Amino acid sequence: MTKMAIRLGYKQIAFTDHVRISTIWIDKYIKEIKRIRKKYPEIKIYSGIEAKAINLQGKVDSKKSFFKKVDFVLAAFHRIPKGNRIYLLNEEIIKNKKIALNLWYEAMMKVLENKNVDIIAHPTAILKRYKIKLPKWMKEKIAKKAKKENKIFEISQKHKVPNKEFIKILKKQNVKFICGSDSHSIRELKKFNNKQQKI
Repeated sequence: MTKMAIRLGYKQIAFTDHVRISTIWIDKYIKEIKRIRKKYPEIKIYSGIEAKAINLQGKVDSKKSFFKKVDFVLAAFHRIPKGNRIYLLNEEIIKNKKIALNLWYEAMMKVLENKNVDIIAHPTAILKRYKIKLPKWMKEKIAKKAKKENKIFEISQKHKVPNKEFIKILKKQNVKFICGSDSHSIRELKKFNNKQQKI
Protein backbone atom coordinates (compact mmCIF):
# COMPACT_ATOMS: atom_id res chain seq x y z
CA MET A 1 0.00 0.00 0.00
CA THR A 2 2.83 2.40 0.83
CA LYS A 3 4.69 1.63 -2.39
CA MET A 4 1.50 2.23 -4.40
CA ALA A 5 0.85 5.51 -2.57
CA ILE A 6 4.37 6.65 -3.51
CA ARG A 7 3.76 5.62 -7.14
CA LEU A 8 0.53 7.64 -7.14
CA GLY A 9 2.41 10.71 -5.93
CA TYR A 10 1.10 10.88 -2.38
CA LYS A 11 3.11 12.87 0.14
CA GLN A 12 1.34 11.25 3.09
CA ILE A 13 -0.83 8.26 3.90
CA ALA A 14 -2.65 7.00 6.99
CA PHE A 15 -3.28 3.40 7.99
CA THR A 16 -6.48 3.20 10.03
CA ASP A 17 -7.25 -0.46 10.56
CA HIS A 18 -10.52 -1.56 12.18
CA VAL A 19 -10.30 -2.50 15.85
CA ARG A 20 -12.57 -3.90 18.51
CA ILE A 21 -12.19 -4.01 22.26
CA SER A 22 -11.08 -7.64 21.77
CA THR A 23 -8.26 -6.72 19.35
CA ILE A 24 -4.91 -8.19 20.44
CA TRP A 25 -2.60 -7.18 17.57
CA ILE A 26 -2.32 -3.42 18.16
CA ASP A 27 1.33 -3.46 19.28
CA LYS A 28 2.42 -5.51 16.23
CA TYR A 29 0.45 -3.11 14.02
CA ILE A 30 2.21 -0.04 15.46
CA LYS A 31 5.59 -1.78 15.22
CA GLU A 32 5.00 -2.55 11.53
CA ILE A 33 4.02 1.05 10.77
CA LYS A 34 7.21 2.27 12.47
CA ARG A 35 9.24 -0.16 10.37
CA ILE A 36 7.60 1.05 7.15
CA ARG A 37 8.21 4.70 8.15
CA LYS A 38 11.93 4.01 8.34
CA LYS A 39 11.93 2.09 5.07
CA TYR A 40 10.07 4.78 3.11
CA PRO A 41 11.15 8.19 4.48
CA GLU A 42 9.95 9.89 1.27
CA ILE A 43 6.32 9.63 2.43
CA LYS A 44 4.76 10.69 5.73
CA ILE A 45 2.98 7.72 7.30
CA TYR A 46 0.40 8.10 10.06
CA SER A 47 -1.02 5.41 12.32
CA GLY A 48 -4.68 5.22 13.21
CA ILE A 49 -7.54 3.00 14.22
CA GLU A 50 -11.18 2.92 13.16
CA ALA A 51 -13.70 1.87 15.81
CA LYS A 52 -17.45 1.67 15.48
CA ALA A 53 -19.94 3.49 17.69
CA ILE A 54 -21.33 0.95 20.15
CA ASN A 55 -23.99 2.84 22.12
CA LEU A 56 -25.99 6.05 22.46
CA GLN A 57 -23.47 7.55 24.89
CA GLY A 58 -20.75 8.03 22.27
CA LYS A 59 -18.45 5.13 23.16
CA VAL A 60 -16.49 3.34 20.46
CA ASP A 61 -15.36 -0.28 20.17
CA SER A 62 -11.79 0.12 21.40
CA LYS A 63 -9.70 -0.31 24.51
CA LYS A 64 -8.73 3.00 26.12
CA SER A 65 -5.07 1.99 25.92
CA PHE A 66 -5.21 2.06 22.11
CA PHE A 67 -6.01 5.77 21.91
CA LYS A 68 -2.56 6.99 22.94
CA LYS A 69 -0.73 4.49 20.72
CA VAL A 70 -1.88 5.97 17.39
CA ASP A 71 -1.86 9.34 15.65
CA PHE A 72 -5.64 9.41 15.14
CA VAL A 73 -8.80 7.65 16.18
CA LEU A 74 -11.66 7.37 13.69
CA ALA A 75 -15.23 6.71 14.78
CA ALA A 76 -17.59 5.08 12.31
CA PHE A 77 -21.21 3.98 12.20
CA HIS A 78 -21.12 0.44 10.83
CA ARG A 79 -24.42 -0.26 12.58
CA ILE A 80 -27.00 1.92 14.34
CA PRO A 81 -26.90 1.41 18.10
CA LYS A 82 -30.08 1.30 20.17
CA GLY A 83 -28.45 0.29 23.46
CA ASN A 84 -25.06 -0.78 24.79
CA ARG A 85 -23.68 -3.07 22.05
CA ILE A 86 -27.25 -3.63 20.89
CA TYR A 87 -27.97 -2.54 17.33
CA LEU A 88 -30.97 -2.10 15.08
CA LEU A 89 -31.56 -5.09 12.86
CA ASN A 90 -31.82 -4.67 9.12
CA GLU A 91 -35.59 -5.25 9.26
CA GLU A 92 -36.01 -2.69 12.05
CA ILE A 93 -34.28 0.00 10.01
CA ILE A 94 -36.34 -0.74 6.93
CA LYS A 95 -39.58 -0.84 8.95
CA ASN A 96 -39.04 2.49 10.72
CA LYS A 97 -36.46 4.76 9.13
CA LYS A 98 -37.47 7.69 11.35
CA ILE A 99 -36.52 5.79 14.52
CA ALA A 100 -33.26 4.67 12.86
CA LEU A 101 -32.44 8.27 11.92
CA ASN A 102 -33.17 9.57 15.41
CA LEU A 103 -31.03 6.89 17.07
CA TRP A 104 -28.18 7.53 14.63
CA TYR A 105 -28.40 11.26 15.30
CA GLU A 106 -28.45 10.79 19.08
CA ALA A 107 -25.39 8.54 18.92
CA MET A 108 -23.57 10.84 16.46
CA MET A 109 -23.99 13.88 18.72
CA LYS A 110 -22.50 11.90 21.62
CA VAL A 111 -19.63 10.49 19.52
CA LEU A 112 -18.76 14.11 18.68
CA GLU A 113 -18.32 14.71 22.42
CA ASN A 114 -15.96 11.73 22.80
CA LYS A 115 -12.57 13.30 23.57
CA ASN A 116 -10.71 10.24 22.26
CA VAL A 117 -12.18 10.54 18.76
CA ASP A 118 -10.40 12.73 16.20
CA ILE A 119 -12.16 11.94 12.92
CA ILE A 120 -15.68 10.92 11.89
CA ALA A 121 -15.18 8.26 9.22
CA HIS A 122 -17.47 8.05 6.16
CA PRO A 123 -20.23 10.04 7.90
CA THR A 124 -23.80 9.23 6.81
CA ALA A 125 -22.71 6.11 4.86
CA ILE A 126 -25.10 3.88 6.79
CA LEU A 127 -27.95 6.33 6.23
CA LYS A 128 -27.19 6.39 2.52
CA ARG A 129 -27.24 2.58 2.43
CA TYR A 130 -30.84 2.60 3.67
CA LYS A 131 -31.84 5.70 1.66
CA ILE A 132 -32.47 7.68 4.85
CA LYS A 133 -32.39 11.42 4.23
CA LEU A 134 -30.55 13.50 6.82
CA PRO A 135 -32.54 16.71 7.38
CA LYS A 136 -30.78 20.02 6.98
CA TRP A 137 -31.41 21.01 10.60
CA MET A 138 -29.63 17.85 11.79
CA LYS A 139 -26.70 18.60 9.48
CA GLU A 140 -26.48 22.10 10.95
CA LYS A 141 -26.56 20.82 14.55
CA ILE A 142 -23.90 18.21 13.76
CA ALA A 143 -21.71 20.82 12.06
CA LYS A 144 -21.91 23.19 15.04
CA LYS A 145 -21.11 20.38 17.46
CA ALA A 146 -18.22 19.16 15.27
CA LYS A 147 -16.72 22.65 15.26
CA LYS A 148 -17.16 23.04 19.00
CA GLU A 149 -15.54 19.66 19.69
CA ASN A 150 -12.80 20.18 17.06
CA LYS A 151 -13.67 17.05 15.09
CA ILE A 152 -12.50 16.32 11.54
CA PHE A 153 -14.87 14.86 8.94
CA GLU A 154 -13.79 12.38 6.30
CA ILE A 155 -14.84 12.97 2.71
CA SER A 156 -15.07 9.38 1.54
CA GLN A 157 -14.26 8.56 -2.06
CA LYS A 158 -15.59 5.03 -1.74
CA HIS A 159 -18.90 5.82 -0.06
CA LYS A 160 -19.34 9.27 -1.65
CA VAL A 161 -20.34 10.90 1.61
CA PRO A 162 -21.07 13.43 2.96
CA ASN A 163 -23.15 14.97 0.17
CA LYS A 164 -22.54 18.45 -1.24
CA GLU A 165 -25.11 20.14 0.98
CA PHE A 166 -23.60 18.64 4.14
CA ILE A 167 -20.06 19.57 3.05
CA LYS A 168 -21.22 23.14 2.46
CA ILE A 169 -22.81 23.27 5.94
CA LEU A 170 -19.65 21.81 7.54
CA LYS A 171 -17.46 24.31 5.66
CA LYS A 172 -19.66 27.18 6.90
CA GLN A 173 -18.76 26.12 10.46
CA ASN A 174 -15.05 25.83 9.48
CA VAL A 175 -15.00 22.11 10.22
CA LYS A 176 -11.79 20.48 8.98
CA PHE A 177 -11.78 17.66 6.43
CA ILE A 178 -9.60 14.79 5.36
CA CYS A 179 -10.03 12.94 2.06
CA GLY A 180 -10.14 9.20 2.53
CA SER A 181 -10.19 6.35 0.07
CA ASP A 182 -11.14 3.72 2.71
CA SER A 183 -8.99 1.39 0.64
CA HIS A 184 -8.72 -2.21 1.79
CA SER A 185 -6.45 -3.24 -1.09
CA ILE A 186 -3.96 -1.88 -3.62
CA ARG A 187 -6.66 -2.12 -6.29
CA GLU A 188 -8.95 0.11 -4.26
CA LEU A 189 -6.16 2.57 -3.53
CA LYS A 190 -5.65 2.97 -7.28
CA LYS A 191 -9.39 3.18 -7.95
CA PHE A 192 -10.15 5.73 -5.24
CA ASN A 193 -7.06 7.84 -5.86
CA ASN A 194 -8.16 11.10 -4.23
CA LYS A 195 -5.15 13.39 -4.29
CA GLN A 196 -6.97 15.67 -6.72
CA GLN A 197 -10.14 15.79 -4.61
CA LYS A 198 -11.56 19.31 -4.32
CA ILE A 199 -13.66 20.43 -1.38
